[in-house]
Amino acid sequence: PAVEEPIVEEPIAEEPVEEEPAFVAPELKLHISSNLTADSIVVAGTEMVLTLTVEGAEGYEYKIQWQVTEDGVTWTGLSGETGHALSIILAPHHTGMSWRANVEIIAPVK
Repeated sequence: PAVEEPIVEEPIAEEPVEEEPAFVAPELKLHISSNLTADSIVVAGTEMVLTLTVEGAEGYEYKIQWQVTEDGVTWTGLSGETGHALSIILAPHHTGMSWRANVEIIAPVK
């Protein structure tokens, strides 16, 4: 009697699941301006207002976190300071401190 070859079925190729592509964050240009100048005379009680301008984030959701450092290395977020402007009433303990804004792109606006 003839021996039949076993039937080998080829696996059915599964359609790849299309995942939503991760977005590429845009390159941002950040500019911080101040109401104080290099020539300003600053005494305790002087208000310093830093204003952030963000370019290149059109069409994206982003969040801002103002930060401060005393040593130029370790930056600490300022609680609740998440807007485009930061206002600080300067005091003697602010001497030598620096401030910056950290901007994080979250996602494209849908």
